[in-house]
Amino acid sequence: MIGVPALTALAAGVGNSFRVAIRPNWYESATIWAVTVAPSGSGKTPSMDAALGPIFGLEREGFASHEAARTAYEAELADYQALSPKDQRRAVKPIPPTPTRYRVGDTTIESLGVIHGENARGLLLARDELAGWFGGFDRYTSGSGDLQCWIEMYGGKPITIDRKSSRVPTLYIERPNVSVCGTIQPGVLRDQLKAAHFQSGFVARLLLVEPPTQLQQWTDTSVTREVVQGYERLLRSLYAFPYGDEESPALPLHEYALPSYIAFYDENRRLAHALPDSPLRSALMKLEATAARLALTFSVAESVCRGEHPNEVSPTATVKACRLATWLRYETARLYQKYGFERVSMSRDQRLTLMLPQSFSAADVKEVWHVGRSGAYKVIERLIGAGLAEDATHGTYQRRVDPTASTLDYQAFVPSWVKPEPA
Repeated sequence: MIGVPALTALAAGVGNSFRVAIRPNWYESATIWAVTVAPSGSGKTPSMDAALGPIFGLEREGFASHEAARTAYEAELADYQALSPKDQRRAVKPIPPTPTRYRVGDTTIESLGVIHGENARGLLLARDELAGWFGGFDRYTSGSGDLQCWIEMYGGKPITIDRKSSRVPTLYIERPNVSVCGTIQPGVLRDQLKAAHFQSGFVARLLLVEPPTQLQQWTDTSVTREVVQGYERLLRSLYAFPYGDEESPALPLHEYALPSYIAFYDENRRLAHALPDSPLRSALMKLEATAARLALTFSVAESVCRGEHPNEVSPTATVKACRLATWLRYETARLYQKYGFERVSMSRDQRLTLMLPQSFSAADVKEVWHVGRSGAYKVIERLIGAGLAEDATHGTYQRRVDPTASTLDYQAFVPSWVKPEPA
């Protein structure tokens, strides 16, 4: 509950300061999108507050600094406006200060683009409830365009944002970097995620985790001041790294880090290759980039703790990142099975075909599709044409849709160190 948002806070702290060079022409930023699935009353908000506390502190200081700069600017502007037109032409007109932003809550792409354009380092989208983020993609006609913009931002690709009414009609973000953390309730997750979210690859980019619900009892135990202060120092040090208009410095994987990453990559490809074309397969393929992004984040954090400047991605950081990505692969498979995500991307005919017996008749189709006799035969003709069924003998047909697409056994993804669930 605390570790997941803390992970995105660290990734946002790295921002556009560094990239990881996995191999020639393959670079990844530290962008992480992580979503905690938990019911109401499970401590989501205090957990996020604990993880994002140092960023809240940076925000307070940033707004106080901007307020002081704004006061100074208004005084300079008043002096400038008091000059005669001739003197104004010889003077330099004061420029209003730009606030430094660390975090955003507005999920509309236009609002985000304005803030990101003034804060090239990158941003953290943090919301207690991410339902509005998911729902915004199909709330209005530009929703699908926003969805594509978000997907491009995840990959760090330059984006252009057309504004509806402004003196600057088009925004251009050369190096978008927006990490995302937030929570969502289980029922809302089921309702909000639609087929388009899976088919576009949006959901595959999300790190979905669902902590076990535990009985909470009173305790006087708390996190020590030393840990809190150390965590704050770490985040402030990450945000202190410079960034500019040029591309971020690319940190190569250390020669001893590469074997660990290759081992994870090959194992992940083997597991994904064994799956049918499905939402889970897409999610697994994205974990290869996730492992590299985590390695970059961990390695930069390691360097900060040692008081060093990062120049490569360390073997220890890579081992930790691949281990965490292995667990995330298991957690992804578990939640995809639990929430039936493998069926979300199926067509209606595919889903209903799974409800038919292996050998079926027109009467079975009438009952499942709720159609008459002639309608049932039209459905059967459509299923045969789509390869979902084949004609047998004497008015019977065979179902051909693969039932494993909806009965995935996530146990195949359980890492050896994960404690098995009780029977």
